[in-house]
Amino acid sequence: MKKIIGVIVVFVVVVIAFHQGASYFSKRVEEKRNSPVIITGSYSGEESSKPESGQYETIEWEELMPAGWNPVKNTEGLKIEELEDNDPRAVEALKKTMDAWKNAPVNPALNGKSVRIAGFVVPLEYQGNALKEFLLVPYYGACIHTPPPPPNQIIHVALAKHARNIRAMDAVWITGDMTVQQKDTVLGVSGYTMKGLSIVPYVEEKKPDAKEEGGS
Repeated sequence: MKKIIGVIVVFVVVVIAFHQGASYFSKRVEEKRNSPVIITGSYSGEESSKPESGQYETIEWEELMPAGWNPVKNTEGLKIEELEDNDPRAVEALKKTMDAWKNAPVNPALNGKSVRIAGFVVPLEYQGNALKEFLLVPYYGACIHTPPPPPNQIIHVALAKHARNIRAMDAVWITGDMTVQQKDTVLGVSGYTMKGLSIVPYVEEKKPDAKEEGGS
């Protein structure tokens, strides 16, 4: 039964990780919300198309989860490290956590939206060295070095045109049309799919300091 308790701890760690990952990007995209798409860079030999003119809303990972959703709520108040190996509370907590994780609710308001979001790439399919499909995840190592996030924190992206020189865990901006649709892959189950119209390297944009703004 030690394995059961260990799995609960893993789930708690991963939940903390994806909240931290979401916060990481959230701090850097706030000023871009509701702004037109700006292509700030490209991958060498990129073949992905750029979006048509129009507004693409910049969204944060928290918006993919319904407000108040907490997959490990059932473990609150439990001192897992103090539970006996055969404690039924550990078994029940694990079952509820796994059920909540597997059946993570999505945000239906995102269905059909044209959006831009930052995240990390988990490649699924290449053609030569050109990326065709991938999972977009909110924190480094997800689906590869750690268990996958819940479905409402994974976006399955199919690029309209393939993009070259993109590696696993590259941080990117992806722009495209979002659909609420579950898709199973060998690396994780996504709660959303996206037709990716643009993929560019994630670069943190620095604001000019007071001296630069004042010209002195």
